[in-house]
Parts: sequence; C-alpha cells; structure tokens
Amino acid sequence: MAPIVFSTSSDLAAWLKEHNFFFEGYVAHLEPLPKESAAAANPPNKVSFELGCRANNAFYAGQTRRYFRVRLDADQVTTWTFDRKGEYEDSRRFAENTNIEDVQVEAGQDPIGLLIDENIHLSCGTIAIEVLKERFEQIVPQLSGRTVVIRTS
Repeated sequence: MAPIVFSTSSDLAAWLKEHNFFFEGYVAHLEPLPKESAAAANPPNKVSFELGCRANNAFYAGQTRRYFRVRLDADQVTTWTFDRKGEYEDSRRFAENTNIEDVQVEAGQDPIGLLIDENIHLSCGTIAIEVLKERFEQIVPQLSGRTVVIRTS
C-alpha cells in the first residue's frame, strides 16, 4: 500500500480521529531522537518514527493482543523537541516502544504540528504515513498484590 501524504493539519487530524488518536498506544524507533526544547536550535530536515495502538480488546493471559502500526516520515521539519516531564528525563526513553496517552494535532503550527503524549513536538511541511504489518503479542500471566481475575469459559 502506498503511503498517505498529508500537507495540512486538518486532513491529518481527520485521519488521526479515524484511528482514535492512537489512544493508549506507543511510539518507537524515533530517528533521530528529539532534543530537549531548550537545546533544539537546528532540527533535522527529516524525521521518522513508528506509532501503534491496540486493534482488539485482548486483556487476559493467554489472549493475543493485536496492534495497528504505522510509520510516519516527516519532511521539511522546523521543530523536533521533547519536554522534560516526569519520566521523560531523557529522549533515549523514546528509542524503543514507549507507551503514550495519545497523539494530537498542535494548534497554531503551520502547515502541520503534532504533539505526541504532551511531550514530543513536531512541526513540518508534510507527513507521509505508511501502514505497516500488524504486530501480535501474547499476553502472559502476571501476579498482582492488588487484583485477581478469574475467568471461566
């Protein structure tokens, strides 16, 4: 499937809405890693990363969780930064799969502005989105001192 190319925030916002803004998803493989806002004078011209979100309601041990995945390639980048907030003390935190709350279009950024998990800021001219092969994850049993789940089938 050919990548979908966006050059306006409104079109990208509509696409993100179709995918529930990647609510409780993840971000991975950020290249290059974003710099802290205070130290980001010269952003790279191109940025790429992966976004994913659950595509089914698998929560119990033995079930298989399915993830919808896309690769974003941003061009004509003018901002590529992260804010230090709580667990986000270092951009290396984003190098592997990192859980995120959501992805939003950032108001006032032309032509395209994205805010990932309220920590990563991206402003660029265009974004190409390529749908990747789904990822599957087997849910393993876990012990918890607070909850017990018993299922009978």
